[in-house]
Amino acid sequence: MGLVFRIDLEGFLPLFDPQKGAHYFNDSGLFESSTREYLAATFGDQWAGKFCLKDCEAGGVHWYDDYCSLMARFRNGRKLGDGLVEVERWCSLESYAKITHNNFYLRYPPEEGTSDLGASYPVFSIFSWSISRDGDSYQLHLVGDGGGHFNQAFCNLILSHLFFNFHAMFSEVVGYRLIPGECVAKGGGDFYLRLQQRGRGTPPRFCSNVCRNRENVRLHRARKREAVSSKTQSDRANSVVSGKSLVGGRDWQSQGMPRLMESEAHSLK
Repeated sequence: MGLVFRIDLEGFLPLFDPQKGAHYFNDSGLFESSTREYLAATFGDQWAGKFCLKDCEAGGVHWYDDYCSLMARFRNGRKLGDGLVEVERWCSLESYAKITHNNFYLRYPPEEGTSDLGASYPVFSIFSWSISRDGDSYQLHLVGDGGGHFNQAFCNLILSHLFFNFHAMFSEVVGYRLIPGECVAKGGGDFYLRLQQRGRGTPPRFCSNVCRNRENVRLHRARKREAVSSKTQSDRANSVVSGKSLVGGRDWQSQGMPRLMESEAHSLK
């Protein structure tokens, strides 16, 4: 019988919101930590503790290296081109089509058969795990009761969906027509992605309302400090011109007059 995990799409798919992709690029640990939080909330700390992306490699390439390479390509406005090899290491065209048509299926070891690209799979009669679409959820089935293959199965599932986004983004599929931008907020400068809006071909100046508000407050305070500083300098200049001492506001010219008059009076005697 083994173990069966029901993965409801409502809670699962937000991890792969294409606009979050820029945040995963900016912070190398964010995708893993967000996924671990999801697992802890959905299946408990036991299964969250089994999850790790550290050793996820394909063809000797770590998943995050391919991810950053592809995101940088999109950020710089380049076409996918030979980057398709990087995408397909994690989400083949066949998997992309199955996710799109809601009939995604994976198993390990793979079944006998032929993919859309003509690659032949070896023959195995027993599998260790499988993932299949079932209505509004995925069913992750582990053959063993110990859950030893959980991390392998779950990583295959999430990386297929994460790299699915690159297929859709570079193809400008509806819902994935994104514009890359750079936040202008001081101290921010983060790269971000926004859905392209009709009639607007450039991204907003800020990555979020939080950054916009923080920058507006910063500029307002800077202008206020500048105004106070300018007034202080102006008052100082006016005080010098009028002969007023900066200390106590007394007239330094009149301060010297009594001595001068006393000296002149002494000389007249």
